Amino acid sequence: MSMSREYRIKVAEIIDNPDGSAKVIFDIEDGFEEEIIKMHGWEKWEQEKFEQLFISALRNYLDVHSSKNLTDSKG
Repeated sequence: MSMSREYRIKVAEIIDNPDGSAKVIFDIEDGFEEEIIKMHGWEKWEQEKFEQLFISALRNYLDVHSSKNLTDSKG
């Protein structure tokens, strides 16, 4: 399952929460929501589901790249 094209996601704002966490607000390109809806078979935009997908993808990316960077720095 892949997207028909690449989309840019830009951090628009970061709001620090009193508990030490943060809320991150993104600007996304036109067409991105529609592509995600089609790609995952949703009937409409599902914010909570998207947040779970995004966090999972970000964690996977960071895991791969932090492991690669550790390997590269030991070399």
